[in-house]
Amino acid sequence: MALSAGAALRRRMNAELVRVGKLEGKKLVWDATERETLARAAGIADRAERLAAVFEASLAESDIGTATRVAAELRLADRAVLELISTKLNPGLTPKKSERHRRAAQARWSRGEVLS
Repeated sequence: MALSAGAALRRRMNAELVRVGKLEGKKLVWDATERETLARAAGIADRAERLAAVFEASLAESDIGTATRVAAELRLADRAVLELISTKLNPGLTPKKSERHRRAAQARWSRGEVLS
């Protein structure tokens, strides 16, 4: 039996956590917030998978109105999963701050600005 999209996402994220833990020489585990975030992202991925089936069926029936509404929901679901994964779960060695924020802080520091 094939894994659901949510189960596959959970498996990939857990594998990444193990991989990073090995690089750091530690046994890493998700904290409570990260477990809940991963559960929510997996749930959204499962709903998106079901929405994709509705989308394909509506296209097959030439129901453009439904296809358009479902496509919008799919985009929102994809964005939600990516946002949860990229901002709340970070088993990598990089900091949790976004690259944009890191560059802005580094630019301020290199100019000698001090925030008060």
